[in-house]
Amino acid sequence: MKKFFVLILALTLAAFSACAETPDDTKAPALRTRILETEFGTMELNETAYTYENYSLWYQEGLLKPCDYYGHADFRPVDAQDEDRSFSYLIVSSEIAPEQLDQMLIEATGGYDDTWTIAMHREFTTDAGNRILSVDANNGLEIHRYYLVQGEETSLFITAIFPADIPEETILYLELMTKTIEFVPEA
Repeated sequence: MKKFFVLILALTLAAFSACAETPDDTKAPALRTRILETEFGTMELNETAYTYENYSLWYQEGLLKPCDYYGHADFRPVDAQDEDRSFSYLIVSSEIAPEQLDQMLIEATGGYDDTWTIAMHREFTTDAGNRILSVDANNGLEIHRYYLVQGEETSLFITAIFPADIPEETILYLELMTKTIEFVPEA
């Protein structure tokens, strides 16, 4: 029995040594600084590149942190606890055909009762030229903003959940972040 434990210990140490000696195949993420003139004045954004499956985007590292939520990319405030979902920017990559986007908005907002107000927020495009539809569900305490980003072959469905009293600059930043989405070929 003692030999068995020594063997397990030796294998474990060898495995840890092998991991420590393995060259790091990942590169440091790309960083950039953007200076934007907005209705709130000049904003300097220090952003980090994020790539997942078939899309990439830029996010503000000091404001948000990427997390995993049931196999999907989820961005939450850097100081949020893991179980805190009061603020979330959840990206669900799905097999939504681009021509189904309008129907997806109807389905996404169909489950709210009459205490919620559903309204088209706006339609705009990503920096790469992809169409984005945005709809809000608002009950006065929180807002569920749905972004649908249309790609050529597939689309992204994004649910942003945030308190209704969140600073307007943060809401603006979620839209700026959405505009940076680009579809990339899967590796």
